[in-house]
Amino acid sequence: GTAWRPPCALGASACADMAAEVERWRAAAKQSDGADLLEAMLGPAICLFLIVLASCCISREELARAQSFMRDAEKAIFASTTVFLSSVAPQLRGRLELHGARAALQAEDYDAAVKGAWSALAFFRGRQGVRNFWPTHCWELAACFRILAVGQANL
Repeated sequence: GTAWRPPCALGASACADMAAEVERWRAAAKQSDGADLLEAMLGPAICLFLIVLASCCISREELARAQSFMRDAEKAIFASTTVFLSSVAPQLRGRLELHGARAALQAEDYDAAVKGAWSALAFFRGRQGVRNFWPTHCWELAACFRILAVGQANL
């Protein structure tokens, strides 16, 4: 079913507050005289919060909003010229794949869910990048295997 909720899921009001704060950070980064330095400092945090927001939206079955947050995070990761954000990109991309697979499973797109779960597992198992940045949690691995089981059972 769709009732499973990851440990990081927030309530609707907390999610709205976080989304507003992320937008303020993004606007401040664009308007700053030291925009490059501010991007280097805030970029990873903004991506983390966008991924958490996407996860929260998936838990509330707001799939279009979740996809929007995931697209924003993906754009930020691939557009980044900062060394740290580039080096932690594999960990971030693994989470994006996991939550994309969760969204696909909720939308009953089992093929996309299975592909996304395998991709997330590849990122999680590869552990490229900065190793102490957001290490893979057991619930994330369990979620991938749950998605694989449900998705493959319905193909």
